Amino acid sequence: MTTFFNIGILTVDFISLLITLPGYMFIIVLNILDWQKNERLDISDQLISGLSLFNLSHRILYASVNYIVFANKFLGTSELQLVLNMLSLSLIFCTLLFSTWLAIHFCLKIVNINHKVYIYTQRMFPKIFPWIHFLSIFASVLLSIPGALGLTQKNYQNSTAAPWDAGQSFFELLCNFIPSFLCFFLILTSALKIIFSLKKHIEQICSNTMEFRAQIVEPHISAIKTVISLLAFNLLHFTLHFSIIILHFNIMWVYVLPILYALCHIFGVAIFIHASSKLRKKMYRFVICDCYGP
Repeated sequence: MTTFFNIGILTVDFISLLITLPGYMFIIVLNILDWQKNERLDISDQLISGLSLFNLSHRILYASVNYIVFANKFLGTSELQLVLNMLSLSLIFCTLLFSTWLAIHFCLKIVNINHKVYIYTQRMFPKIFPWIHFLSIFASVLLSIPGALGLTQKNYQNSTAAPWDAGQSFFELLCNFIPSFLCFFLILTSALKIIFSLKKHIEQICSNTMEFRAQIVEPHISAIKTVISLLAFNLLHFTLHFSIIILHFNIMWVYVLPILYALCHIFGVAIFIHASSKLRKKMYRFVICDCYGP
């Protein structure tokens, strides 16, 4: 039965790589070419490129570790396991942080609030943004350390039947839950602000405009769908990250987690492409040219 489930997980990993690898590489390469051409890249495209790189790296890491475990039934020393756990959790935290910045960026662009702090943030956000990349990655590595140590220790305790330290586990849980929950809270708040602002704008358009209403409202509806999709993606990502620390060594969760993460990464390809009008147009042209020729 275990071998059957392992083969199933490897099959899911292989299929997910066939989907995510070209999808995320399309996003990354296109934005790199655009950056080289224009010598600048929009903040949303920078964040989407970072998210694509993190998700693709996490997918490759996950599939590689699953294959090594299935082929060799062994994952090396505890030091190697610690490095792999840190790398995995760092990529997860990077995804959460970059998703948070993307939601905040969309909120600052779309929602207008007549408040000094909000207006100041709108002006300063693009200026401080280059540093956000490095600070987010550095913070992700630091935040991953308690969880990685805890997962490695739990693996050692499970293999040696050593006693379980409840106090340390609670500390690891707090170190992972608090920043993750804060990120998701900011994403949720920004998304709701955007949705209500766009909804209000749509109502104003519908009440003041009689002709070409559908053409004017359509971009707003598309933006709402994109924000809801981003919110759903981050809800799934937040739930999976929180579940890793609590249920990582539950036998059923060991088989369910890779499938959910594969779906999350596949889901992310479609969302990130749809979140950028430039990527949507390029993908549309690519598909049309590929299917119907020049």
